[in-house]
Amino acid sequence: MKGIFWNTLGSIIFSANSVLMLIVVSREFGVVAAGEFGVANTTAQLLYIVGIFGVNAYQMTDYNEKYSFAEYFSVKIITSIIMMVLCLCIITLTGCMNNKNLLTLLLTLFMCINSIAELFQSFFFQHNRLDLSGKSLFTRNSLSFVIFYISVKLKLGINSSLILMIITNLLATYFNCIRRTNRFSKINMSKNVHKVKSLLLECIPVFLSLFLMTFMTNCSKYVIEFLANDEVQGYFNIIFFPAMVINLCSSFIFKPLLNKFSSFIENNDVRRFINLLRRQIGFILVFTFICCLACIIAGPSVLGFFFKVDLTNYMIEMIIILFGGGCLAIAALLYYLLIILRMQKFIFLNYVICTILCIFLSVFLVSKHLELGASIAFSISYLILDLIFIFILIYQLRRLKNARDNRSYHHI
Repeated sequence: MKGIFWNTLGSIIFSANSVLMLIVVSREFGVVAAGEFGVANTTAQLLYIVGIFGVNAYQMTDYNEKYSFAEYFSVKIITSIIMMVLCLCIITLTGCMNNKNLLTLLLTLFMCINSIAELFQSFFFQHNRLDLSGKSLFTRNSLSFVIFYISVKLKLGINSSLILMIITNLLATYFNCIRRTNRFSKINMSKNVHKVKSLLLECIPVFLSLFLMTFMTNCSKYVIEFLANDEVQGYFNIIFFPAMVINLCSSFIFKPLLNKFSSFIENNDVRRFINLLRRQIGFILVFTFICCLACIIAGPSVLGFFFKVDLTNYMIEMIIILFGGGCLAIAALLYYLLIILRMQKFIFLNYVICTILCIFLSVFLVSKHLELGASIAFSISYLILDLIFIFILIYQLRRLKNARDNRSYHHI
C-alpha cells in the first residue's frame, strides 16, 4: 500500500511539473514567454520519448531478468546520447542559438536526466520496491520545481532558473537513484553487444508508437510554431492544459484495472471484458462532459486566474480541447487493451495514418483559424484514432469469441 501511495504521488508530480512551470512562466513573464517555453518543452517531451525508448515498461515487467541491469544501463546510455544529439541537430537546423533554442536545450537536458532516472526507478519496480521508485520520482520532480519557482521569484530569469533546476535534478538522481541501486546491483556497461542490440530491437515497436502518440498530441503546437507567433502559441499551450488533466485523471482509474482486462482475455471471458470496457469508456465520457460543463460555467476565468491571462474569448476552443482530451483518454485506454491483445502492428499502423491526417488537418485549419483550428485538428484526429481502434478491438474480440465457441462446440 505504501508503494502504491508513493508511486501515485510521484506520477502526479511528474505529470504536473510541466504545467506548473508553464503557470510560473506565464504569470511572471507573460503569454509570449509562455509560448516560447511551451514549444521548447514540447520538443523536450518528444525527445524524452527517444531517451525512454520504451525500455522502462519492458524493464519493469522483466521479472525473470531476461536482460541484466548492465544491458539496460548500456541501452540507456545509447538512447540518452541519441536524444541529446537529436536536440543539437534541431537547434543547428534552425541556424542560430536564440532564446527559444536555449530553452529547448536546457529542458531537453532536464528530461534526459529524468530518462536516466527512469532506468533506476524501473529497476526498483522490477524488484518489488515500488516505494523507492515512487519516492525517487516524487523527490526529484518536487525539489526541481521548488528550486525553479524560488529562482524565478528571485528574478534570476528563466534560463538561470532552469540551470539550477537541472543541477537539483542531477543531485537528486544521484542520491535517490544511483546510490540506492548500488545496494542491489553494480552499475556498469554490458560487454554483451548481441543482447544490447536484441533489447533495442525488441523495444522499437513500442518506442515508435509512443513517439507518434506524443507527436500527434502536440502536432498542432508545431504547426502554430511555423504558421503563427509566440503569442498564439502561448494561448494555445494554456488552453490545451485541461485536455491533459482529463487524460491523467482517466489513466489513474483505468490503469489499475488492466490486470482485470488481461485476466478476462486469458480466461476467454469476452463478455466481462466488453462490460468493463463499456464502464471505463462511460466514465471517461461522463468525466469529460462534467469538465465541459464546468468550463462553460467558469473555465476561462479560473484558468485565466492561474495563468494570469485573459481567456474570455477562448470558451469554444476550450470546450473543443476538452472533448479532444476525452478522445485522447479513450485512445490511451484502447492502446493498452490492444497491447494486451497483442495487436502492436495495428496500433503502429493506426498512429501512422492518424499522424499524417493530423498534420494535414493542423496545417489547413491553423492557417485559417489559429487556436480554434488547432483545437479542432487535435480533437478530430483523436476521434478518428478512437474509431479505428474500436473497429480493430471489435474485430479481435469477435475472433476470440468465435474461437471459444468453436472449442465449446467440438468439446460437446
